Amino acid sequence: WHSLPFAFAVWIAKPHISPAIIGHLNAALKNGLEHIKELANNDEDLADYFYKYISYNLTEDKRRAIDLYLSETKKFM
Repeated sequence: WHSLPFAFAVWIAKPHISPAIIGHLNAALKNGLEHIKELANNDEDLADYFYKYISYNLTEDKRRAIDLYLSETKKFM
């Protein structure tokens, strides 16, 4: 409806979280992305889906989509 991407889930950290913890989260993401085929139990179709149809970077457009979602949901609270 708004020509923005859909952000299904994000990992976030509050400002006071140590850089070491953020580094661990980023390392976990990197490790997962490097092992998609194994995580998909070597199912080529599933691995292909994870590679082609899911984007893993939080872009500015996704941030705008999240902000829009949050502002719209506040109308119903």
